[in-house]
Amino acid sequence: MKTITTLTAALATVALASSLSGAVRFYAEPSIALHIQDGLKNATGPLLAVGAAFDEKHSVDLEAGKFDSKFSSASFVEMEVIPVTFNYRYAFPITEKLSGAMGVSLGVMRQEFSVDPHYVMYGFSYSGDSDTAITGGFHAGISYRLNDHFAATLKGKALLTEEVKFSDQSNSLMIQLGLNCRF
Repeated sequence: MKTITTLTAALATVALASSLSGAVRFYAEPSIALHIQDGLKNATGPLLAVGAAFDEKHSVDLEAGKFDSKFSSASFVEMEVIPVTFNYRYAFPITEKLSGAMGVSLGVMRQEFSVDPHYVMYGFSYSGDSDTAITGGFHAGISYRLNDHFAATLKGKALLTEEVKFSDQSNSLMIQLGLNCRF
């Protein structure tokens, strides 16, 4: 995780330095995502990123989302997953309207589980718990510029989350479909 933290800090510094020489545009990007995580059933949920783009190549944002899932081995245990990440992204043109992007993410992943009350009544004594762990990883995607203010986006994000008190270190993948709205 130290490598990811160092890399994120270095890339954010590059983005900040480049902002001094060019135009800055702020944006909001709502998206819907498929969340795939070790030991959980796949879930969909909303994400929202708010950030700034520098010179159309560098961007930094803060992104948060929420997914409701169940343990794959115990369907009576529900899991709420809330990722909050700081993202740095470098974009590159493919065509006039299509561009690719890749970057790094660092943040926290809150995981909270609860047991169906029916199972608590019948002897399952543990009703739930929550914990927050550091998460980090990489992302890549494409965007199609609809006009000067809107772009459709498709991204994939792979995250490694540290161990929490009720589960081991886990890998997760988010596949996002969104709309980047620039101001």
